[in-house]
Amino acid sequence: MKFISLSLFLLLTINSCKTNNVTNDETTSKKQATEVNFIEKGYAKATVIYDAEKSAVCQYLIQLDKGILLEPLKLDNKDLRKSNKTVWIKYNMQRRMSRCGNAQPVEITEILERK
Repeated sequence: MKFISLSLFLLLTINSCKTNNVTNDETTSKKQATEVNFIEKGYAKATVIYDAEKSAVCQYLIQLDKGILLEPLKLDNKDLRKSNKTVWIKYNMQRRMSRCGNAQPVEITEILERK
């Protein structure tokens, strides 16, 4: 009787481990597919950076994953105005001087929270 109980316990344990691995693999592949879809649609991965010590115009900057700093002319979505918030953005470069040093002025056409 103990042997049957032990065998059943081991079988369930091994089976549950396989299920979790498949779920993690599926989650990873879905995340990669989502990233490809966003990139194909023209979005870029970015992070919102907040610095309270800078002037009001330069408090919110956006850093692309490539390390390039962007100076948004407007960042309307208050939910996304949090430091280190990861986002997907579409933007248009602006032909004007930067007010924030080495950041490139941009007009944000779309911005979405990255999950």
